[in-house]
Amino acid sequence: MSKLSEIGRRVGMLVRREKFARELEEEMRLHRELKEKELIADGADASEAQYAASRQFGNAMYLRERGREAWGWMWLEDFVQDLRFGARMLGKNPGFTIVAVVTLALGIGANTAIFSVVNAVLLRPLPYHDPAKLVRADAYWPRINDEVVPGPDYTNWKLNNHGFEALAAFDSGDQINLTSAGQPERIESVLVTANFLRVLGVQPSLGRDFRPEEAQPGAKLVAILSDGLWRRKFGAEPQILGKGITLNGQSYTVIGVMPEGFRFPDRRTNPEILLAFQLPTKVDWTARSVSLTRVIGRLKSDVSITQANTELATLSKRTEADIPATFLHMRDGMQVRTTGLYEKLVGDIRPTLLILLAAVAFVLLIGCLNVANLQLARFEPAKRTSGARGDRGGAYEVAEAIADRGGGVGRPRWAWGAADRGGRSAPAAQLCACKFSAGRAHRVGQVGAAVYVRHYVRDGAAVRSGSCPACFESGRQQRPERGKSAAVAWLQPKQTASGAGDVRVDAGCCAVGRFRIAYS
Repeated sequence: MSKLSEIGRRVGMLVRREKFARELEEEMRLHRELKEKELIADGADASEAQYAASRQFGNAMYLRERGREAWGWMWLEDFVQDLRFGARMLGKNPGFTIVAVVTLALGIGANTAIFSVVNAVLLRPLPYHDPAKLVRADAYWPRINDEVVPGPDYTNWKLNNHGFEALAAFDSGDQINLTSAGQPERIESVLVTANFLRVLGVQPSLGRDFRPEEAQPGAKLVAILSDGLWRRKFGAEPQILGKGITLNGQSYTVIGVMPEGFRFPDRRTNPEILLAFQLPTKVDWTARSVSLTRVIGRLKSDVSITQANTELATLSKRTEADIPATFLHMRDGMQVRTTGLYEKLVGDIRPTLLILLAAVAFVLLIGCLNVANLQLARFEPAKRTSGARGDRGGAYEVAEAIADRGGGVGRPRWAWGAADRGGRSAPAAQLCACKFSAGRAHRVGQVGAAVYVRHYVRDGAAVRSGSCPACFESGRQQRPERGKSAAVAWLQPKQTASGAGDVRVDAGCCAVGRFRIAYS
């Protein structure tokens, strides 16, 4: 039988479960009747034939369960039953339900939200080609308390370095007026050198990159749009390439559109348009104006950040003889700082995010403890009705009573080791396999790992708030013998009727055959 037909058969059994049960019961009855008739034909009376046929046929309940296992999915049926039970218990206790759901929802929601930020900022790799080789090269000026690189310094580094595959520069960004596309609007722009996108390893999704001649002084003015600006102001028009737009009263030609989700490698700006940075091709400290840039580079594979930083600092020292005295005075104490791009972008906010993540996790833990305390407080009526007996069965009833009163918040179902026909308990080793059959979200969307974290946090909250009170209270029903520690009493072998020593597991123990959580 193919896998597909087997799945179809099992799904059909779930849909027609009651009909299947009736048909199975009818078939079993027919087999027993045929056996009775056969025995009566051999000379047995009716009562003896009925008894003998039933014995030969076997345990009807056992056969029905085996039929369900063979034709359906027991775990799915049990899960649906747990969901129904949890919904009923939540409906019977609206006050407790509201408090528990709101408490856990706030904790789980806060953890999911903060982890989404941590995942986007700290865990995901930078969206560039081989981001580990990307670095930021800055020059810190104590007199102005900023990290900027003068245009001549950048040109000097670019022409004379040996540790970088390439160096690119961009400015600090500026607000400009876009007046040729509907209503006038001020948008964020950044000047970048012609090789800027190639250094990052990013290509426009539509059109082309800047050409070297377009970054020369006096060249034709061109622009690359961000995906958001292209869609918002130009309706995602594919024919936008080659068309002119007006920025600050000057005409620019659109040559490309950046890919969706492009992240500019600087936290100070989020540009919607990239313009060509027209810098001099030679080192010239005597020019009437000097541009201030920020430099990004891609290291060669055999060069470390320290080596690159030393080389750039040396190059800056060599050019000081050509710098005018007034400008040279401003460079007093200047330090070249080369830092990995990832560290530059997230280094100073990593501790804050991690502390915030730990704080919301602690808030969730407090919420789970509060819900667990509520369940323990609500256990008193269950303790009186169950009698709170100290034997194994009594402790099980105590745990089940607390768990049932937890409803959909985290109802554990304990499948204790069943005693065999000789009355002996199953060995502890057979009870130490824990099967967790809760629902999972096997999909990865834009939030990716955050989806999984949300479900794991939710499951953990259900365990802590639902099962821990049951384990704690039922464990109190099992007291060790006088003079013995709890550990010794728990591990001591107990003699059974057959004389064999089996380790019995207390009802408060968390080593269980199966552990299923039903939550709404």
